[in-house]
Amino acid sequence: MLRRFLRARSYNIDKSHKFLLQHLKWRREFVPNGSINPSDVQNEVKKEKLCIQGFDKAGRPIGVILANRHHAYNRDLEELKRMN
Repeated sequence: MLRRFLRARSYNIDKSHKFLLQHLKWRREFVPNGSINPSDVQNEVKKEKLCIQGFDKAGRPIGVILANRHHAYNRDLEELKRMN
């Protein structure tokens, strides 16, 4: 995961560190419980864009996103953000 942030900022450690901290802050605010409840993304499940595949050992839902079923003209932006 850390390599992802380093690559995104051309391996500049200071910029990568700042980017990682911004991401963690966003993640805490947007997903306060650590995972998304399937009822929060029910439209994506109905469109068969997202499949809930059960739960992991910690009780978090496992979701599979089918990107080929995503159409930009037919979406709810807030729900899409939650799904990522």
